Amino acid sequence: MREAVDYLPRRAASLVYDALEDTRVVVVNGARQVGKSTLAERVLRHVPGSVAGQVPLSGDQ
Repeated sequence: MREAVDYLPRRAASLVYDALEDTRVVVVNGARQVGKSTLAERVLRHVPGSVAGQVPLSGDQ
């Protein structure tokens, strides 16, 4: 995973955690270069049974 030097915590992270409590799939949508992949990777590090680090995200090939 890319290490963000100046990562800013996002309110969206708590929304993703909440959504993952009752569904298996969450879509993170937004403009280019705003941190969608970084957000997903950081959230998935803390989700038991996630595939974080096992499946490359788009652009990581």
